[in-house]
Amino acid sequence: MIMGKAVIVDDSAEDDGKIVLELLSGANVLIEASGDKTEAFLISEASPDAEVVCKVGSFDFELFEEGCDYMLSSGYKVTNMFLEGCGGKYLRQGIGTAIVEFQEQMYGPVIFGEDTGTTAEDGSHLTGDGKPFAAAMLKRKNRG
Repeated sequence: MIMGKAVIVDDSAEDDGKIVLELLSGANVLIEASGDKTEAFLISEASPDAEVVCKVGSFDFELFEEGCDYMLSSGYKVTNMFLEGCGGKYLRQGIGTAIVEFQEQMYGPVIFGEDTGTTAEDGSHLTGDGKPFAAAMLKRKNRG
């Protein structure tokens, strides 16, 4: 299965919240989801049990619930995104997209905060590449 620019090459541990991606560069990345945090690690081979070379980064999520008793919806809001680990060599290679898509697959809808120029009460805010990334993810969802 393709997730953005990356391809899932091992989903044998998906029930444990782990998948392995192969990037266009040939590098292997382990995505590990736990509900409120999803982490990405550069690994030595395409196996969920492979040796970790370095931590690429992580996304933090906060559970949200909206609506009322008879019409309640829930999901996860991104409160922090960081993928500059490993020297920043793995930016714009589909890892962020894979994190969001895997998080949604495992735990439900993902939303992003608004770009208001300030930090929201829950600590979320969009900085740097966060704003265009959030816009791109929203565009993907609307197409798809």
